[in-house]
Amino acid sequence: GNDNEIPSDLIQLHEIDRPSILKSLNVRFNQNLFYTAIGPILVAVNPFKWVNDLYTDELKKEYSTGDKTLFSDPHVFAKAYDAHYALQYGKNQSLIISGESGAGKTESTKQCLSYLAYVGAQKRKHVSKQSLDTTSNIPVQQRILQASPILEAWGNAKTLRNDNSSRFGKYIEISFTSGNFEITGAKNTTYLLEKSRIVFQEPGERNYHAFYQLVFGAPAELQDEFHLSEFVNNPSSIEYLNKSGCMTVASMNEKESYDEVHQALHDVGVPDEESKFLSQILAAVLHMGNFKFLANNSNGTSSTSSSSEDIDIDLEICGQSFNAVSELLGLDREVFKRALLFKKVQVGRRASVSFSPLSVDSAVENCNALAKELYSRTFDWIVGRINGLVNSTSSSTSTITSSGTSESEKGLYIGILDIFGFEIFTKVINNNGSYFIVL
Repeated sequence: GNDNEIPSDLIQLHEIDRPSILKSLNVRFNQNLFYTAIGPILVAVNPFKWVNDLYTDELKKEYSTGDKTLFSDPHVFAKAYDAHYALQYGKNQSLIISGESGAGKTESTKQCLSYLAYVGAQKRKHVSKQSLDTTSNIPVQQRILQASPILEAWGNAKTLRNDNSSRFGKYIEISFTSGNFEITGAKNTTYLLEKSRIVFQEPGERNYHAFYQLVFGAPAELQDEFHLSEFVNNPSSIEYLNKSGCMTVASMNEKESYDEVHQALHDVGVPDEESKFLSQILAAVLHMGNFKFLANNSNGTSSTSSSSEDIDIDLEICGQSFNAVSELLGLDREVFKRALLFKKVQVGRRASVSFSPLSVDSAVENCNALAKELYSRTFDWIVGRINGLVNSTSSSTSTITSSGTSESEKGLYIGILDIFGFEIFTKVINNNGSYFIVL
């Protein structure tokens, strides 16, 4: 048939094979039709630009009333509508979002959440005030959306493929009442945060967004309090950020992002002092990257020899950072120093303990391991904190995993799995086209 007659659902093609599917996707893409259905599967081709009027409330309304469907007008809202509509049959639903790195999985996840929040808000208009969650003045569906900028700041980074790449897997379970299918809460489960990025990045890539938001976007008085002034004045001196040759991203305003994240923390219900403490931990991690270790030989010269027992922190070079970390984390300086420079050795059943000095290289690895663990545990804490604040404690649906409750008592849920982008490096070099994702 004519190129312009490509069906919106490719199941209707005369021949369904790889060439015909790819050709059809290409034709639709060139007509600014970025979504295409293949039966119950939605394929999205990322245009790598923001498209106006693609995700408006008016469009959400058209899909929520059934005026537009997956088969007539393929769209991420149509998949979200199908999942929400199917709840009335008493079946929990799952949306699986997969595809290459840079395909648009994170954005698709946010748009699914945005649609479900919109539908929830419409239902809220028809119910009494009592059904609003009382832990915050912000409606629960809005708080679920506000979790995204927080998790993105701590879990996303610029890569060669993508300025806002998720470096962790994410599963979001959105709970609904079993009667009129209102949103009652959400639970985030995260998988395998990429820890190595905290201490090292490939050329052209960046560390996690949160670090740059702190250095380039936080209020000056906060930066002063956390001993970051020298870093702010000379960002290239920050060892955990300066290895890749990439500090800034043209599409990002770090000041706006910092403000957005802290507004989101406030909206979700995180107290201001806890938000400040998160910045405090970020500052401590940055300072740890600037620790320098030395081993003095008998002739007084510095060395990285592993046989030297005279290992120390080079306070002449990094004394300010060492003191800053001790203060920011509330650590006794001598105890902290011993933890960095020595490993604990337990001998025999009586558990006599001795301390064996590390080599300089091992001390660096030890420090890096501590920085990675501190950051990743804080990330896990943030996820748990958000879960506690966006799950309605007044509803039985918030105890989805508790034993002894029936399906009707528990309510229903829609799960959204935003899983890692797979990267086929042998094909990356030759792949100048768009990447697509499958929902």
